[in-house]
Amino acid sequence: MKHEPPRLHILPAREAAVAVVFRRKPSKRFDVLVWDTKAGEVTVGSRFRGKLYPLRSDISFDGKWLVYLALGSSGTTWNGVCQLPWLK
Repeated sequence: MKHEPPRLHILPAREAAVAVVFRRKPSKRFDVLVWDTKAGEVTVGSRFRGKLYPLRSDISFDGKWLVYLALGSSGTTWNGVCQLPWLK
């Protein structure tokens, strides 16, 4: 059995010491994490089953909001706006 490491996508905020990290597990599950780069702390947020598109997502300048594109387990896609670290 081959073990694949998780894939990480990092989106830094432009004017704040914050970045959002999408951690993709091999089973099409994503973890959304907020990384405070100044303090070195990571806050665990939502777990999502489906697919998130990190290259079509963006974080606000102040690091408080996230715009994302998602594909749910039922096959529907949507755009969302949420306050980090929770997807809504």
